Amino acid sequence: MKYSKYCVIMAKNFIYAKESKVKYKNQENYFIRDRKMPFDKVVLYELNKRGITSKMEIEDFTNLINSVNVSSPAVLKQRIKLDGKIYLDIMHGNLVDFYEKFTEDVKLFHGYILTAIDGSDFEIPNIKKTREEFNAYHEEELVARATISNMFDVLNHYVMDTIIEKFDYSERKMAQEHFKTIKKLELKYPIIRTGDRRTRTVRFLSFFKFL
Repeated sequence: MKYSKYCVIMAKNFIYAKESKVKYKNQENYFIRDRKMPFDKVVLYELNKRGITSKMEIEDFTNLINSVNVSSPAVLKQRIKLDGKIYLDIMHGNLVDFYEKFTEDVKLFHGYILTAIDGSDFEIPNIKKTREEFNAYHEEELVARATISNMFDVLNHYVMDTIIEKFDYSERKMAQEHFKTIKKLELKYPIIRTGDRRTRTVRFLSFFKFL
């Protein structure tokens, strides 16, 4: 079986598992009633998004799953009940399986996983709550922004970890958090990490076994 097909199957199994519905909700009383957008459909809806308008996203998704149309406010109301950590856990779980079970497909640089780390600033929905949470270092800003960092497997083209933090958050600190997260996965391969000046690794390659 190809990894791409395996990845989809394992992600579905994870999403539909009863344990996931219990673990990845923001309050205990969420996702109890049987609504048009239950837990599993909310998770799948986010995975299916393509960056178009909410109305078009919902229409495309409901057509895809042969479901009745739901309003944008209804989807947004259900979405805030979901703990977004589920997407990181799906990604990390599938990455471990890739490196452990599909070794013949893993591309290495002299036996090492070659990674690059970089961060970028993004505008996010500009409401009072997001400005208060993400503009803590720039309270005078009228637009809500966040800083996002990715740890990327350069040869295999997989994002290994993602962090979303306050606008202008230290990229070096986020890089350190990437290392801690990936270390917990206990991958079988040593890793080379590279970054730019903001992570202070531009002039050297850091070699580390299991981080």
